[in-house]
Amino acid sequence: MVTKQLDGWLNKNDLVVNAIKTVAISFHYSQSTPLKPNIFIQNSKIGYKPEVKLLGIYIMENLNWQSHVKFFGGTLCKTYYMIRALKQTVSNHTLWNIYFAHFQSKMRYGIVLWG
Repeated sequence: MVTKQLDGWLNKNDLVVNAIKTVAISFHYSQSTPLKPNIFIQNSKIGYKPEVKLLGIYIMENLNWQSHVKFFGGTLCKTYYMIRALKQTVSNHTLWNIYFAHFQSKMRYGIVLWG
């Protein structure tokens, strides 16, 4: 019955879901056991994952940011190396533009969600 309700709600709101790519995540405290009810969309069972990437932000089921920080740190290191390598060849104005375009924009992206 719940499956029909979910499919009906998706159709009513003109939403199309790719059941093959869709995953579920069950948020919980580190100490608690997560509830993982069976979810079916278009007669396909939706699997659960402990970590998902949503719009470039890694979200874990226990709301820990370790995966996102690990990915994010690597990205910022590359940008830092680029700025450091260009320091001797371009003006300070250009370096500021590179900083705001590649470093600060990444730092500010998603701050509402994880900040």
